[in-house]
Amino acid sequence: MKYTVLIFDVTGIQRYIFGSNRLIENLGASYTVSECFNSFLKETLKGMNLSIEHFDSWRDNRSSLLKNNPHLKYEVVYLGGGNIILITTDKAIADDITRRFTKDLLIKAPGLSVASAFIEVDYESFFNEYDSYNGLIFEKLNIAKNSQVVINKPYNFGITAECPRSGDTAEIYYSKDKCYISSVSYVKIKNSQEAKKRIEEEYKGLFQDKFCFTDDLENLWQSKDSDNHIAVVHIDGNNMGRRFRKIKTVAELRKLSIMVENITKNSFRALLESIIEKIDILSSALGRTDIPLYDNKKILPIRPIIIGGDDITFVTDGRLGIYFAKIFMSTFEDLGKSLLDEDGEGLTCCGGVAIARTKYPFYRVYNLSEELCASAKSYKKKNNAKGSFIDFHINHQGISNSIDVIRENNYKTEDGSLIFRPYKIGSYEDRGLERLIENAKKLKGFSKNKIKDLRQALYGGRTEVSEFLIRNKDRHFKLPDFDEKGYAKEVFYEGVTPYFDILEFMELYPLNIDEVSQ
Repeated sequence: MKYTVLIFDVTGIQRYIFGSNRLIENLGASYTVSECFNSFLKETLKGMNLSIEHFDSWRDNRSSLLKNNPHLKYEVVYLGGGNIILITTDKAIADDITRRFTKDLLIKAPGLSVASAFIEVDYESFFNEYDSYNGLIFEKLNIAKNSQVVINKPYNFGITAECPRSGDTAEIYYSKDKCYISSVSYVKIKNSQEAKKRIEEEYKGLFQDKFCFTDDLENLWQSKDSDNHIAVVHIDGNNMGRRFRKIKTVAELRKLSIMVENITKNSFRALLESIIEKIDILSSALGRTDIPLYDNKKILPIRPIIIGGDDITFVTDGRLGIYFAKIFMSTFEDLGKSLLDEDGEGLTCCGGVAIARTKYPFYRVYNLSEELCASAKSYKKKNNAKGSFIDFHINHQGISNSIDVIRENNYKTEDGSLIFRPYKIGSYEDRGLERLIENAKKLKGFSKNKIKDLRQALYGGRTEVSEFLIRNKDRHFKLPDFDEKGYAKEVFYEGVTPYFDILEFMELYPLNIDEVSQ
């Protein structure tokens, strides 16, 4: 008997979630994506008179549920990373699920789209030799994605009102704004309330009615002056595709996906525990005299937007992005030590921290954080390096190009590049984040004017920096050393200098947090 394997994949997730500059819509959109299968697909299956009691049984690693229960028509093979794999008793059922689910999705989650594909298999062979089918499944899915014509909302006409939030056709009256908005925005706003309930319930034991998250980008502890910046942090596991391609059986697939998901969630929980433990220290380190409150609860200076699989995206005060990323990534790496890959490396990750003014278009800042994460991954791969790496950028003007173009156009001198990053988490090597923190502390005691003059000299190249150092020799101004590379003497070594990174890092990291702790 031939069974049919059906895969659904949510497409354009980032565009859907971060297409708005309003945090409440980002949160609602993220919840909508997470519920795409857990709620919407379940409702479709119920509408087809198919049982959903066994929907989550895949987490028990049972590999013969469908074959041993002839009355069942489908089984969930795996759910995660924006896709779900089902196995059904025949193609007709797979076709019916696809037709009904995609139709339901247009109504329940306008603006969200999925691609689908299927293959026919032998049940036992598929579960015991999953690696033989994995490539074919995703090959067919990619073909479906490339040929997909996505029309998931009506076209806008000149005679229709325009949604002030999204620019789409305005169809639903939203009492809070006292105007009509698009169905896409309306569903995101509506689901943001469900998202809030879920996350409050998840961390109820940790918060104990003393702490809470905010749904307002303006309320993440930013200063109300010129330093009003947010940091968007995007972190993603390394070589996860390769790990999953090495999977031999469905049981192994299920086990690995659950383990990675738990490591991500536990790493974020550890970050929250650290924030709560040091909340007064953090407040003092940022120069605050108070901690903002909501409903008599202390607002945490962080808001998770996506937590799923091996990746996470959160937003925080601009001065805390790298600091929080460091805590999360260190914990992630520590919890993943036992999951060794073919190179003998445990689970690691890379992160990108994009910092911009709070009012700057949010989706552009998020896109930049993704590019920075990719930059860190590229460095790790190119240098065959082990460990977790982080890249960062502060947006002083606009984001009109890719990070590579921005750096090529704005961070180059005749002597080389001003960009030394990315940095390795937990390392004191010359490209180690701990070394960067250490060297930033060494320059912290000098006046803002001296730091400003050094920054300007770096743009001028080696000669101008040498002249700056000669002028300030009597003031004991000295560049920090980096191992035996000779940076302190040559400034630029092998076409790059680390000192501009140090100066920018001083603006982006709470260097005094250890002093406040003491």
